[in-house]
Amino acid sequence: MSQDDATPIGQPETDPLASPAEDVGVFWHTYSPRFEMPISYVVSGLVIALLALLAALVLWIQAQPAGDYKEGPKLGLTDGDDAFGEGEAGQGGVADPTVLGQNAPTRDDAKEILPDIDTTLPQVKEDLAKSFNLEDPTSIIPLNDTKMAPYAALDKALRDQILGIGQKKGDGTTGKGGEGGNPNGAGTGTGADSTRARTMRWVIAFRTASGRDYLDQLQSLGAKIIVPTADGKGALYFRDLSGNPPVGKPITDPDWQELSGLVQFSDYTARTRQDVGQALGMGNLPKGFWAYFPKTLEQELAKKEVGFQQRRSEDIEETKFECVMKNGKYELVVTRQTLKK
Repeated sequence: MSQDDATPIGQPETDPLASPAEDVGVFWHTYSPRFEMPISYVVSGLVIALLALLAALVLWIQAQPAGDYKEGPKLGLTDGDDAFGEGEAGQGGVADPTVLGQNAPTRDDAKEILPDIDTTLPQVKEDLAKSFNLEDPTSIIPLNDTKMAPYAALDKALRDQILGIGQKKGDGTTGKGGEGGNPNGAGTGTGADSTRARTMRWVIAFRTASGRDYLDQLQSLGAKIIVPTADGKGALYFRDLSGNPPVGKPITDPDWQELSGLVQFSDYTARTRQDVGQALGMGNLPKGFWAYFPKTLEQELAKKEVGFQQRRSEDIEETKFECVMKNGKYELVVTRQTLKK
């Protein structure tokens, strides 16, 4: 090969004037061996296409009539005394919790089951205060009007049975002295630590979705209930609330002995009388119902009460518990406490 025919060092062997079709492979191999340029072209094209699609979507949304869209629900924190976030009525929540105990029902609720409340209630409260004092002079039990209304709506004999008036009292420690082999005894304990004083001092709130839900929560806590008849002279006893509906029977003396000395609560609000009545298969409950809880639960609540603010039971005016779900089961926790002035 002559010097004139030699290819200069560093120059491509192909003719620079050759057509692109003939020389494209050599071009990319020489100047972009890893194909950076064609890959960047593809990526750029995809980005431009996506931007064009997004712009078209925005223009389409802006062109739609305003009436085709509805504003979604606004999310935020609730205000007020709604510690468990149930929400408001009409939005899938419950306006107020169903509450057993003192100050739960209103005076209007009381008048529904005790129409002559202004004439009947004062005398009943006076009679009960004397009876409580005779059985336990060390205990001064405040008798709230709305809490005493359901008792005043009953015949005296049934009222005395529910409150354990006239029954033999246990010693508050071992439970000795109960009648009929019942280790609890009526009115177990003395002073502010008596079962009766706790019944009048404690409030339990239940957040419920239905009457059946209410019964399920009571059942989980080991409760038994009695439902007074319309005339207030008799009652049906529901020992097991798991049935659908549960099966009750007329209460007997052995049943009263079984319930003797147990902490109790009444619920007679209009909603409860309707919902729980339907869940029991009885229709509307004329007088509401009473729930009795096991002695073990009373002892547990007594510890929680004094531990809440490290106060003695005799210094406490009212303790409010709430039924909540924890670790797959219902339990009662202290949510509020009012001290005596």
